[in-house]
Amino acid sequence: MAGNKQSVALAPALVETYSRLLVYMEIESLGIKGFISQLLPSVFKSHAWGILHTLLEMFSYRLHHIQPHYRVQLLSHLHSLASVPQTNQHQLHLCVETTALRLITGLGSVEVQPQLSRFLNDPKQLLSAESEELNRALVLTIARAMHVTGSESIAGNWCKEILNILIQNTPHNWASHTLSCFPAAIQQFFRQNPAPQENRAMLKKNVEDEFKKWKAMTNESEMVNHFSNPATPSLFLCILWKILLETDHVSTVAPKVLEKVGARSLSRHIRTFADFLVYEFSTSVGGQHVNKCIETLNDMIWKHNIVALDKLVLSLALRSHEGNEAQVCFFIIQLLLLKTSEFRNRVSDFVKENSPEHWLQTDWHAKHMAFHRKYPEKFYHEGLQEISGMGSTSVHQYLPIYFGNVCLRFLPVFDIVIHRFLELPPVSKSLETLLDHLGSLYKFHDRPVTYLYNTLHYYERRLRDRPPLKRKLVAAIIGSLKDIRPPGWCLSTDYMKFVSKPIEEINWVPDHHYYHRMIGKLVETISGKASAPNIDWRFNEFPNPAAHSLHTTCVELMALPVSGKVVGNATIDVVLRHHTMIPRESIMSWINEIEIGRASCRERV
Repeated sequence: MAGNKQSVALAPALVETYSRLLVYMEIESLGIKGFISQLLPSVFKSHAWGILHTLLEMFSYRLHHIQPHYRVQLLSHLHSLASVPQTNQHQLHLCVETTALRLITGLGSVEVQPQLSRFLNDPKQLLSAESEELNRALVLTIARAMHVTGSESIAGNWCKEILNILIQNTPHNWASHTLSCFPAAIQQFFRQNPAPQENRAMLKKNVEDEFKKWKAMTNESEMVNHFSNPATPSLFLCILWKILLETDHVSTVAPKVLEKVGARSLSRHIRTFADFLVYEFSTSVGGQHVNKCIETLNDMIWKHNIVALDKLVLSLALRSHEGNEAQVCFFIIQLLLLKTSEFRNRVSDFVKENSPEHWLQTDWHAKHMAFHRKYPEKFYHEGLQEISGMGSTSVHQYLPIYFGNVCLRFLPVFDIVIHRFLELPPVSKSLETLLDHLGSLYKFHDRPVTYLYNTLHYYERRLRDRPPLKRKLVAAIIGSLKDIRPPGWCLSTDYMKFVSKPIEEINWVPDHHYYHRMIGKLVETISGKASAPNIDWRFNEFPNPAAHSLHTTCVELMALPVSGKVVGNATIDVVLRHHTMIPRESIMSWINEIEIGRASCRERV
């Protein structure tokens, strides 16, 4: 179909069947190797953009165990795709960037150095030429991998060439609260290679100057050319926001400017807009004006279809604001997500009506289409066209959507948002509020336990004195799966009782019986004696019961409301002081599993 350039949408049953076949790595002719090396290049060569969009969705939402070298190979393909003129249309470009973000953040900590090192002779293949957000996400992934694997002291140099090319492509700085969490080698690199930073007051002045030009210019062609010109400062979203603050009417020029700017360059405008918003909110006086500002911002997302929620929130979360401005930035994110009911309603309905266990469903597509009929997604500024008098009909042909929606696209962004909030203690209450309202989305996360493990490990120093927040984080993410997972699939009965206690009751000190049960369960699972959870391992985040048990045990031990030293001593005491509770023939297995757990938790225990 791709070779014949047919524009007919693929049958949902065909797409679902093909995605099921790809799960079986034994089927070489239809396997992932052919998908990456033959099918994707053929589809791109034929300019079959609808099929390409479908294949990328399939990779994001249906394929669970793909070897890391194939994922990195696909990431390289996506960076090449993003720079091709034909993909510079909003729906496809958003899909390409979302898939790339999932690939980057989904790399396992032990996979990062071996896979990225394969590209040291040509790091450009791994990096985005234009997307600062994707390159920042890669820095965060490298930092997390170095920390979790304990390789900061020996692994600092392998990524230096990658970082050099990265900051040449997209120069950027990091906020001090983020930088302080990085391994020493990455901290040192960014301190030695600072990027120029625009003065916020100068940004405000530039926006005012361009706004005056917008009001003064009368020739439509000149206006379109000026505000869409790559050489002109990327301020058009700032101008549009000011126009919409003053009036509900915009001229027909505005949609034409956005059309000419294109999807790729719009990302640059979003970055500038994010900085401008933080400056405006920081200097704003009076709650009424703030309410008007956030109302206009939400209208730009949901009513006028100017910018996608996930793209704007990702940009805000990755800016390098300090002090009060950083708190204002997080305040804007909270307002965007919770102030109106638009996103909350979508999350609530999607979680209520759907299950992540798609392989058990026969009506996934019917529910998927019902959701899109209730909450249609528009990518081409149709709402803005309508209020400008151009009509709401888009001249662009929409690509078929088989699996995705704004809720699923938001999940990798939410991962990043949570981490940014953890880095700044003053916004802890805001994070708890976000988890209360949106934590249910983690029901659809492809690696919820791994994400918790990485978070508790990487931010151990940030969380060691904040047990209520740690408990909230674990309860929200694991609790989101309570309707589809059996009791005890992740957390022990003891910990679940602790979670169910009132928020002020956080002073739980587990006794030696608790640690004996935890280590005993791990020993039995790794030895194959314990009954495995009723999970289809083809679609689970872990490929076998042993890996599942090790990660869930580490998550619970790191989530305890006691110090790492206490946990570490207690696990050792299981065999040193309470060895009479362990069968003599099993003692070496218990010692081995305790040390595996301690090594996996590293600083925590």
